Amino acid sequence: MLDYIKGEIVEVIEKEDIIIVEAQDFGIAIKTPHKFTVGKEKIFTYLLFKDDKFILYGFKDRLSRELFTKLININGIGVKHAFSILKNFDYEQFIDAVENERTDILSSVEGIGKKTASRIILELKGKLTSHSSPILSDAVEALVSLGFDKQKVQKVVKEVSKNTSSLEEIIKISLQKLSEKR
Repeated sequence: MLDYIKGEIVEVIEKEDIIIVEAQDFGIAIKTPHKFTVGKEKIFTYLLFKDDKFILYGFKDRLSRELFTKLININGIGVKHAFSILKNFDYEQFIDAVENERTDILSSVEGIGKKTASRIILELKGKLTSHSSPILSDAVEALVSLGFDKQKVQKVVKEVSKNTSSLEEIIKISLQKLSEKR
């Protein structure tokens, strides 16, 4: 797998969602949902073989690439829909919309109707992990291993983390709140 390309963006073709990256004397055309500007960049890539041709897709970070691959693996969601979603949401916003079953938010994206939004939620709910910080991920993992529901844990940990940043405190306070709700 081609994980990333590090090079100079020499051209941005916004109308076609393409950037041209010069790396090691090669000019590489990369389709991307993100706004890039001319200059040095590290672009995380996904190579797709489609209709007898190779297409290279580029992303600002690994999370965006991960979301793209999960989206295009959903029946009825293609590259065009995945790009629309990535243009409208960052990773955390998307997770929030999916976990809270916000079909209204997802269907506000061009090309995504209520039925498609519902399919996305059905396929991805509970399968995406918040990567906002390693501490929050560790706290969620610890509490889920104690038998608490992952969705409830994520909400409580997110709420608690607004007031404290210590892993031990987040787990302790979240555990108290989750135990009250049982």
